[in-house]
Amino acid sequence: MRKVIVTLALLLLSGAAWAQYAGSAGTSATTGTEYEQAFRKAKSGKNTGIGLTVAGGVALLGGGTATMLGVTGSMFGAFIGGTVGSIGGKESGQQGAQEGAKAGEPYIVGGLIAAGAGIVGLAVGIPMIVKNNKKLKSLQSQVSLGPTGNGVGLALRF
Repeated sequence: MRKVIVTLALLLLSGAAWAQYAGSAGTSATTGTEYEQAFRKAKSGKNTGIGLTVAGGVALLGGGTATMLGVTGSMFGAFIGGTVGSIGGKESGQQGAQEGAKAGEPYIVGGLIAAGAGIVGLAVGIPMIVKNNKKLKSLQSQVSLGPTGNGVGLALRF
């Protein structure tokens, strides 16, 4: 009787170990090294996505601010240039307004470039966070009590 119990116990343990190694249907089994590499890659991708998103948000905000300052500077430059230039006559006023309006151009162009870079950073960073977060959640281990091939048992799933 002892031999039968020991044999059944060994069969149960080897069956449970094989079931954990084989994984569930549709998933592949991973070794500890493969799991660690996949986890590191997903964690690194998520952190990269967070960095891109933060940098993109800052660039978008800074670019928008610079653009608005450039537009405001151009408006005030045109007003002041036109006002001061009008002292010398109508043509001088128009020339002064045109020169004053050009004062904000570098800020506008730089701001639009920075805002465009910020939008790209956000467009790349947010999907990276979502994708790698899902991968991290699927890699995290879960302990569950439920039906197995040999009855009810405690299973550690990866």
